[in-house]
Amino acid sequence: MSLVLQIKTILLSLIYGAFLYYFLYLNKKILYNAKVYIKALGAFSIMLLLTFLYFLLLKNINNGIFHIYEIISIILSYTLIAYVNKK
Repeated sequence: MSLVLQIKTILLSLIYGAFLYYFLYLNKKILYNAKVYIKALGAFSIMLLLTFLYFLLLKNINNGIFHIYEIISIILSYTLIAYVNKK
């Protein structure tokens, strides 16, 4: 994998981690007062949709090849955005 392709993939993962945080935060706010089964169904469907979206984006960039540093980038970005928003 070329360096340019790795940088594109890491940037996508970092941006996606921030998007994931905000989208899940919005989902939590919307489903806060819902019944338990609606919360579970909503959370499951949102996570399935977001996972599918990530792999579609990944397929466009590097033919869907998944590496461990992408997971690390998503977790790092999500944690950083969560930390910044709590302050």
